[in-house]
Amino acid sequence: MAYHVSQERMEELVWGELNTRGEKGGEICSMLTLEFVSCDVEEGELVLRHTVPQSAANPNGNLHGGIIAWLLDSTMGMLSRCYTGYEMTVTMDIHVSFLRAIHIGDEMILKGHINHSGRQTVNVCAEAYVNGKKCATADSIFFRTK
Repeated sequence: MAYHVSQERMEELVWGELNTRGEKGGEICSMLTLEFVSCDVEEGELVLRHTVPQSAANPNGNLHGGIIAWLLDSTMGMLSRCYTGYEMTVTMDIHVSFLRAIHIGDEMILKGHINHSGRQTVNVCAEAYVNGKKCATADSIFFRTK
């Protein structure tokens, strides 16, 4: 697979985006922080962590499904930009499957993987884990805006 950044540059770009999300992304990005765990440019992988705050609860006291989708989408979006030379990409299509409840206080691990990076689109998938158990999956197509 062709990629447009080095391992060091990918780490730098992801760290930079994570550190400025609150400023650029509005209130939800400030409320739902993502932490860098690892990335592998040759394997097309990005791993992030998120600890679920009380403010993200649904009426049943679990993490709201829309926020799970947002966390998966954010992980895949960051990864897609690394494979376009850090051009802006937007979500064209996303499919999310919820497999088990995620609870307030849980530490989520979000793993993204590039399936294909073409001239106009990037196909990405992601999975959310808690305590090693898969809780949600997503597949998405991102469109290069430039």
